[in-house]
Amino acid sequence: MDCLADTWLACACGDRHWGALGAAGLYLWRQAGDGPQYLGQLRPPRPPAPSLWGLPGGARQVAESALAAALREAREEADIAAAHLRVWATRTLTHPGPAHHTWTYTTVVAEQTGPQQPVARTDESLELAWLTPGTEPGPLLPALAAIHPELQALTRRVVLVIDAANVVGSRPDGWWRDRAGAAARLLTDCATALGTGLSAATLQLPGGHWYPDIDVVLEGAARPAAPAGIVTAPRGARLTVVCAPAAGDDEIVAQVARRRAADYQVLLATADKGLATRARALGAQVLSPRVLPRPRRDS
Repeated sequence: MDCLADTWLACACGDRHWGALGAAGLYLWRQAGDGPQYLGQLRPPRPPAPSLWGLPGGARQVAESALAAALREAREEADIAAAHLRVWATRTLTHPGPAHHTWTYTTVVAEQTGPQQPVARTDESLELAWLTPGTEPGPLLPALAAIHPELQALTRRVVLVIDAANVVGSRPDGWWRDRAGAAARLLTDCATALGTGLSAATLQLPGGHWYPDIDVVLEGAARPAAPAGIVTAPRGARLTVVCAPAAGDDEIVAQVARRRAADYQVLLATADKGLATRARALGAQVLSPRVLPRPRRDS
């Protein structure tokens, strides 16, 4: 605990917010028979307010990211292990603070992926329970109630499928001289995006930031860039390399179909109109081939 961070901050909105450096919480969800459920935390009453349902979370510490803070607080308050969850997205609320200092609260949206039983480990939790949105046993904290519909919209699995030939072709970096080398640079950029995530605006999704899976389909002379396989990032996002045995477009369509069958929202990066039409027919959303940021490289 950092006494400098664990304090109340007076806000220009007229309220006080916990966490001089901002705060973060975890919206942990899981699939259930009647739809997604989320982990709710019943907070102790603060007279005159009664006990209200919220999320595990708390103040950010010095030099701590919002993501790290949310995962730490969930571990401390609910015994939630980061190894058994998959971070999908974040959503940040910003308030103006004193002397032009902004106060932020970041909600980290993650899916439970392994067996674990939440346990109340501090007096900040009267009860922990898996709740179905709209059927909670009591009122929500007003701040949570205000954004809950938006958080529910973030309980989805997302994959970005990369038409490597088309994306590489959109980059004027001499790819035609070395297709395998250009594909290898693309894979490096994909691996970077796997860890840093991509903005919701770039992906045309709700929320603030996303950590989608990324599938890259290589074909022809680009196939030597990397063997087929899967690389997993620390927060559970996966980079999958698929080497097309024949026509690249057919393999991309097959990959879209596989992901859709597994209940993923599929985003396809391509400018190929024919491929886009086939992918949309399967329920995919088509994005620009320049969706990935291109880090500056030394010449």
